[in-house]
Amino acid sequence: MSLNLEKNTIHHVEYVNNKQEWDNLMKSDKIIVCDFTATWCGPCKMIGPHFVKLAQNYVNNSKVEFIKVDVDKNEEVSGICEIACMPTFQIWYNGNKIETWTGASSGNLTLIQEKVENLLKQ
Repeated sequence: MSLNLEKNTIHHVEYVNNKQEWDNLMKSDKIIVCDFTATWCGPCKMIGPHFVKLAQNYVNNSKVEFIKVDVDKNEEVSGICEIACMPTFQIWYNGNKIETWTGASSGNLTLIQEKVENLLKQ
């Protein structure tokens, strides 16, 4: 499976701003792909645009939603999700954490895409 990071149009990935927004997402039947990030985090700034480009592959898929959480602005959700370093990527489905990846590696984005595709086949 190839990771398509070369699209020219940029789809905006929304930030979850509080626990209520997070809880609403957890109640949905969508596959939630989350980038836990911080404005001061250099590796986050490097991988962030690639996460947004990955999200573009699913912009027309109502079963998948890509989101971001600023760990400094949303400490409550970051704590619930047990975030210890940035960037951290997590996939949630039916209110359950499916998998976690840490670090600004394009390999992580490939693994995320593979996991999302597998979940969509279920």
